[in-house]
Amino acid sequence: MDEGDFDFRPYSLLCAHKKMMTLRAKFLMDKGYVRKNAEKIVWKFAEVEKKAHSLIHMSLYYNMTNKTNTIYKILQQIDDIESTERVALEHLILLLENR
Repeated sequence: MDEGDFDFRPYSLLCAHKKMMTLRAKFLMDKGYVRKNAEKIVWKFAEVEKKAHSLIHMSLYYNMTNKTNTIYKILQQIDDIESTERVALEHLILLLENR
């Protein structure tokens, strides 16, 4: 790997983690632990997973083009993932507490 290359491996790990979170949300819905708005929660986690997957593509794109703007897009996407996941987790916790 060249010194200027952007390492995409952490994003692969992040993507795998977000996929597991989606599967966990589906499991909770399938087993009846979460009933109200369950599809919405699963959809939110799937959205987070999709955004995490796009980080891999963005980092590979940066490695091909070296466009600095791509780094800013990656950082913005990470912030977006964090806020979307926070909302989904807070909603899930509320539903689990009130079941």
